[in-house]
Amino acid sequence: MPVASSTLRLQSSQRLRTRLAPIDGLGPVEGYHRLALVVHGNTAAPEGEDAVVARTPLEPLGAPLVELFETPSVPHRGCEAGIEFAEDNVVLFGNVLIEDRPLEAATQDAFRRILELTRDRGYLHPLRLWVSLPNINCQEEGLERYRTFCRGRSLAFEAAHGANFTRRLCASSAVGSAAGPLAIYCLASRNPGTHWENPRQVAAYEYPSTYGPRSPSFARATIAPSNLDEATFIAGTASIVGHENQHPDCVLGQLDETLANLSALLESLPGERSINDLGFLKVYLRDPAHQAVVRDALDETPWGVLPALYLRADICRRELLVEIEAVG
Repeated sequence: MPVASSTLRLQSSQRLRTRLAPIDGLGPVEGYHRLALVVHGNTAAPEGEDAVVARTPLEPLGAPLVELFETPSVPHRGCEAGIEFAEDNVVLFGNVLIEDRPLEAATQDAFRRILELTRDRGYLHPLRLWVSLPNINCQEEGLERYRTFCRGRSLAFEAAHGANFTRRLCASSAVGSAAGPLAIYCLASRNPGTHWENPRQVAAYEYPSTYGPRSPSFARATIAPSNLDEATFIAGTASIVGHENQHPDCVLGQLDETLANLSALLESLPGERSINDLGFLKVYLRDPAHQAVVRDALDETPWGVLPALYLRADICRRELLVEIEAVG
């Protein structure tokens, strides 16, 4: 449908390397340079860091881990239109923090700036977008903030790419924080990737209007181009079949459905991809008290071989308790 136990999982041929590491274990990988790192909550960024440091207000659950993005080329670092970025002539990482009031206008402005930056620097093809949105499920001016965000994001993509913009949408995640700015970071490539949908789910951009005035603007997965080793990025995935929530109020039922969705998507991708081709998981939990039971259940599945970062986050629908994404 086109449209282990260790925190270090690398393959020798990778052009873009993604990994998790503890804050005190960010040692370099021989032959690679740090493009960017992502820290969460109050985790302190390392002093003297030359790479772009993206920060989200999401609270780590358990030992804080840092997300690392590394390439074999020495990156160039800069800042344009309030967006910090690093690029290596193949891939670009960008990071922006923006005050979110009024939310719709702020969202449009943030995505406009991201799309203009990637266009102007020649990285026309987004591969992955991550969003942290404060108070995502709260009502504001008669509309849930997530639905307002979706309208602003959709309008920004439409302004940049026209009415058929959905064909250009990449894998994305948008989760909620208790406070803080609207935080967005992204990866973009000079060459196009392939965007993919989940056979068990309606494409998010085709959701019925009951979910808001504009549908969410993302693909379920994006496969990077061949010069990035066709790395796989799987969007935030939850307990949704078709477009409807499953297993209300049951975190383990939602976990099982989420993993079924992840497995179905992975099996549908071209090239016989497997769990072992992925770098790590990010597990978003609405209730921190669920971490132990979710971690133990996840470890008993095939997905448990992947390192996992657990974060306290509100999911885009109030009924959802867990969301999982796969990076690289």
